[in-house]
Amino acid sequence: MTAPAAGTPSHETSRAGTRGAGARGARAVLLWERFVGGDGLTLTLLSLALFSVALPLQQGNWAPGMPPPLLVAALGGASGYAMNRLGWSGLRTSLAGAGAGLALAVVAGASVAEGAGVPARLANAFADLADWAAAVPTDETRAGLVEFAMFLTLVAWGFAVSGAWLALRRAHGWTTVLLGGVMTAFALSHLGGWLVLRLAVFMTASAALLIHLSAARRMAGWRARGAAFDSRSTLAHSGVILGLGLTVTAFAAVLPAPSAAPLGAAARALDGAAQTASAQFARLFSALPARRDYHTITFEERTRFQGEPNFYEELLFTVQGPPTYWRARTYAVYTGEGWATAPGADYAPFQDVPAPEGISRARQTHAFRVAAATDTLFTGGLPAAFDRPAEGMTAEGAGPGAMQARFSEGREYFPTRVNLSYVSTGLESTASPFQLRRAGEEYPAWTDAYLQLPETLPSRVRGLAASITEGAENPYDAALAVRDYVIGVPYRLDIGPPPEGADGVDHFLFESREGYCDYHASAAAVLLRAAGIPSRYVLGYATGAFDPASGAYEVTGLNYHAWVEAHFPGYGWIPFEPTPPSAIEFGGQGLGPPPVLAEQPEIEFGEIPEDEDEAGFAVDFAPRREIPAWVIGLLGIAAALAAAAPVAAWRQWWWKLGRLPRADELFAKMARLGAAAGVQKRPQQTPREYADALAAEAPSRAREIGQVAAAYELRRYAPGRVPLGALRDAERAWESLRWAMLRRAFRLRSE
Repeated sequence: MTAPAAGTPSHETSRAGTRGAGARGARAVLLWERFVGGDGLTLTLLSLALFSVALPLQQGNWAPGMPPPLLVAALGGASGYAMNRLGWSGLRTSLAGAGAGLALAVVAGASVAEGAGVPARLANAFADLADWAAAVPTDETRAGLVEFAMFLTLVAWGFAVSGAWLALRRAHGWTTVLLGGVMTAFALSHLGGWLVLRLAVFMTASAALLIHLSAARRMAGWRARGAAFDSRSTLAHSGVILGLGLTVTAFAAVLPAPSAAPLGAAARALDGAAQTASAQFARLFSALPARRDYHTITFEERTRFQGEPNFYEELLFTVQGPPTYWRARTYAVYTGEGWATAPGADYAPFQDVPAPEGISRARQTHAFRVAAATDTLFTGGLPAAFDRPAEGMTAEGAGPGAMQARFSEGREYFPTRVNLSYVSTGLESTASPFQLRRAGEEYPAWTDAYLQLPETLPSRVRGLAASITEGAENPYDAALAVRDYVIGVPYRLDIGPPPEGADGVDHFLFESREGYCDYHASAAAVLLRAAGIPSRYVLGYATGAFDPASGAYEVTGLNYHAWVEAHFPGYGWIPFEPTPPSAIEFGGQGLGPPPVLAEQPEIEFGEIPEDEDEAGFAVDFAPRREIPAWVIGLLGIAAALAAAAPVAAWRQWWWKLGRLPRADELFAKMARLGAAAGVQKRPQQTPREYADALAAEAPSRAREIGQVAAAYELRRYAPGRVPLGALRDAERAWESLRWAMLRRAFRLRSE
């Protein structure tokens, strides 16, 4: 008997194994097709989408006691699935879902409302809801916790029920994606950390759900028509579309915000609408907690000299309006360790300050949009008016005006209000140095509070003040001397605090000889007081960086600043800048402080000060043909007077211009000589327009005229100091231009 050939049984086993593996593979493909073409993958992607929306909502932790949004979304999704399995129609599903959602919202409101027992909580919830609804068309502020808990619960429930039913019954996913996108955007705008990851999960789940439902509709249509297709090819096609969609989404996420027309205009219009909606939301839901890591801006009753400050670059607020310093609070009492608020200071309803008489103050309006948690209302200049209810800090004996302003309506919800938008009006000084030098020293009685100095102040500080101001003919020149001395002390951030028990200003002026704005402003205020000039310490922020796209100044934590104000009879508080121009709050580029706190105010050179009569210097040089004999004696006297007159005229008409900044001085002198030559500068003319008019009369000197005007334009309109090159060009141009203009002026006079 012959044995079977070796290997024969193994061949049969191999074929059987192959058939078994093929059957298992076919069953695996069939199960995958059923999972993809049935409800399996739809439920998986739908659950991921619901989870990606509900998780950020729950992480907000909006109101204590409200049902968790994740649980609400899970119950809603399960209810939508059950309604689809039961074959309910769209109308029946909508009615049942709305009824269940309202009931769940009532439960949420009762969970958040105050009260002992369910009936009391329900009654309080409905009463709170009625009051809240009545406040919607008004300007009243409401907490909104109960209402928001009810609204969020209802929306999360409706989103889950409708999303599940539409995806399973109609293979429709756009409602889920669009509504989920709005909810996710709202949740992420109030959260901090990992925002990109949360958004990526939602976008991936949404894109996968939409592509899958589109493929499922195609597969269902093909099966209904009896068409043959390869489900794996369909899945591969969907995967390619998903990959392309995610690539486009990631690319769009890193694109810069549109700032050029016409996209820039549309973006700004949408931003304006978003600001309005945000302000209304903040008003109606003021008690909602701020879940992002916002910075809190507070100004305490007392300040203390510190070491290296903790500055940060995060945006605090934006301002639209003329550039200036953003004033927050003033301090009256110097303690040696820092500053304290005036004794007895308290808040009272803010009273708008009427328009000042005369020309010493100008009203300036600024629109603020705050991105930090603060109750302070900032102003440019002394606080004058606000477009929302406000409180002003005042103290008996501290003089008129508010030392700080804050919002009053909805204060019980501070510091949760992080998106304040308001308009403030401030009073900026327009007094000229000439006026301030003539202000005198008849200070009001209440300014004695701003001469206070502690008995422990070292005598060498008083001695330094006396030596600095020695020779000053008036308080204004004394204040400039103090400012110039303090501004010469080096600016530095990485310093240590003064030693325990040491006077901060004394340590700064005599020991460390370096510091930042807190030290410079404090030293200037103390030296002014020691010199008998009332002064106070001011905290706030420097101008910030201008954003051309939004037309606003962006103020960050790096722009924190302190400066000093001195009081002048008849003109009030005048700001002085004692911090070196290299300070970080000015941009750290040595550009100096904004023009508003510069020594010299803007001057229109077409106007003559009241004590300077330019017309008095028009002289007729044409000789008389016949001179009576009796006039000869008078001519001798006239000759002596004529010799002295040019000296007096030069001093009044020309020499005083030397007190202006150099670029202003050159332009003013050019305008004076131009007027003498017959080209008078009109008040409505810009510097460039006047230069063009002057060049038209003297074409050969057009280049020099343009260089002088260009330097003046840079000084007046551009931030910071005039570039050295432009100033040198103007100096050289003036050297040749002035003699040509003098010759022309005398030639015209003699014709």
